Amino acid sequence: GIIQSMGHFQSLNQLQKAVITVCAWRAHDDQIRDLRHAFAALDKDKDGVLATEELCDAMIRSGVEIPDDLCLLSAGSDGNNTLSYTEFIAAAANKRNLIRESTAWDAFKIFDRNGDGKVGKQELLHFLSTCHHDADRAEK
Repeated sequence: GIIQSMGHFQSLNQLQKAVITVCAWRAHDDQIRDLRHAFAALDKDKDGVLATEELCDAMIRSGVEIPDDLCLLSAGSDGNNTLSYTEFIAAAANKRNLIRESTAWDAFKIFDRNGDGKVGKQELLHFLSTCHHDADRAEK
């Protein structure tokens, strides 16, 4: 479920999180429909972000047990104690369903800024330093 997926996401390194976030950003609606509805229901003020406190409160009210070692704050990529739509999808989605070949190829092309078919160190560093800003801008 969502809690297990968020726990798994929390355990990933920065590069893994970045790749999954790009895949979430590029995911097809059929892959994330239920999560899109869940996000909309949780986003009470319709500002496009979920405060992690609100997310925890909603889960507790729904009877979902949150493991003590699950830090929802680490699911966000920018340290602001909120989850954007893309961050929520990346953290909560079943990763095996989220990453399809076409989505992975789209993600690779985003990393490969110069289009040479390789991801160099500078491209990777640039992406990791800007990925959450670009994804947030694309959502708006």
